[in-house]
Amino acid sequence: MFTILAMTGMRAGEMLGLQWEDIDFAAGCIHIRRSAWYGNIQTTKSKSSAASVHLPESLGAVLRAYREQRWKPNPQGFLFMTRNNRTPSSNKVVQYGLWPVLDALQVPRCGLHAFRHARKFAFAHRSHAQGRAGAVAARRPARHARDVFACDRRGPAKCGGSCSGVVAPKAGTQEEWI
Repeated sequence: MFTILAMTGMRAGEMLGLQWEDIDFAAGCIHIRRSAWYGNIQTTKSKSSAASVHLPESLGAVLRAYREQRWKPNPQGFLFMTRNNRTPSSNKVVQYGLWPVLDALQVPRCGLHAFRHARKFAFAHRSHAQGRAGAVAARRPARHARDVFACDRRGPAKCGGSCSGVVAPKAGTQEEWI
């Protein structure tokens, strides 16, 4: 779950609403068609949220391995299901999945939305290093409603005040994030 969020910038509900038919390994993309909220399937946040995002080769390899080794088949073909055949609730994923890992690493707790910010931060930083305007370019990969990060000649992205302590890769490509 966390790998998908970190490498695509998807919203938590979009990731929880993924079915295998949404993963197009041949075309290298993930089609966002629905969202899951507290175990209920619904439409995406907005019409523009229903889109396709890039599927990096390394994420494709992770998903293939997950499907072969750990995935439990279910009638709807969702990537993630609870033992009650419902999509997981994002707050439970945070409480029982993310926070124990962060606590063990002694990293301050955050929610799943932090993965969207980390992706945007890394993109803005990479855009700055390549001489492009990071704030404008950073908006598209995460499909974020507003520009939270800016990048200028002084260095990598700076927070627009909506988060605290975002940790993101300082170098490397998206393929190296696993």
